[in-house]
Amino acid sequence: MTRYLKIHAASIVFGDAALMLCGPNGAGKTTLTLRLIEEGARVLSDDESWIDPSSVLLHPAERPLIIKDSGLHYFPGYARIATCLEDQGETIWLLDPGSIRDDLRAGPTVCRSIITLIPGAGQPAVRPVSQYEMFQHLLGQCMNFPELGHAAIPVLSGLIRSSTLYELRRGELEQSVKLIKENVLCLMNRSITTTI
Repeated sequence: MTRYLKIHAASIVFGDAALMLCGPNGAGKTTLTLRLIEEGARVLSDDESWIDPSSVLLHPAERPLIIKDSGLHYFPGYARIATCLEDQGETIWLLDPGSIRDDLRAGPTVCRSIITLIPGAGQPAVRPVSQYEMFQHLLGQCMNFPELGHAAIPVLSGLIRSSTLYELRRGELEQSVKLIKENVLCLMNRSITTTI
């Protein structure tokens, strides 16, 4: 079995290209993932992105989506199809992607864009970031770097070089989604078109 490089990030797929939403707990990865599913995205993961070191493809994390109680109010319909659990005083909801849509789970996909999520309030903002900034951020979100050691560095570098790179200062959900659609997805679509 491949030893994946694991990044604390959601990975969703539009067409034939993946978008990684990278950030710490509470950054809004699952909430944005669920909202972008409503825009037609398929999902690889909402919390752990698995990267094959040899191909640098993102692979599906075969686990349920985990919705915190604080995010469920955006998607109240999922409460009837999700499993509710208590975790250290917090309510979480486990949601099988197949219960939303049969084709929701995507297969291995090339990453074309990475967004670092910065939690915030108010008006969201998006800005391009340098390869160095993204490398530092992804290294900090790498879940198994000690296990893979220096073998992880060329994987991260390849992922970064093949992607457009952004930081999204989160705010109101619909405005955040609008910024992603206007700034990131249109560039992903252009890169998909030019590579065909």
